Amino acid sequence: DGTGNVTNADGESIAKLRIVSFDDFAGLRKEGGNLYGNAGAGVARNIPETTVIQYSLEASNVDVAEEMTRMLTVSRAYQTNQRVFEMLDSSLEKAVNEVGRV
Repeated sequence: DGTGNVTNADGESIAKLRIVSFDDFAGLRKEGGNLYGNAGAGVARNIPETTVIQYSLEASNVDVAEEMTRMLTVSRAYQTNQRVFEMLDSSLEKAVNEVGRV
């Protein structure tokens, strides 16, 4: 329910979600299966003002248009750098071959 109570098919309360926060999230270690362990994150503090929304999925926090724009920008910068290195390589190749003939 909205307060975090977990019930079975008969409507009996079997557990309650414990929603907590930590001072240092970097101190949490991934244990797999969407589980994390406290490996130095500090004391788990209960968060009293929370609401659990049943039958909902968390939406992505990524703006697809912005990320596509960034990806295209990085791709173009990579291509430009690749062309610069190709030009440097050809000029060095020319210098080595022509200096060797003189």
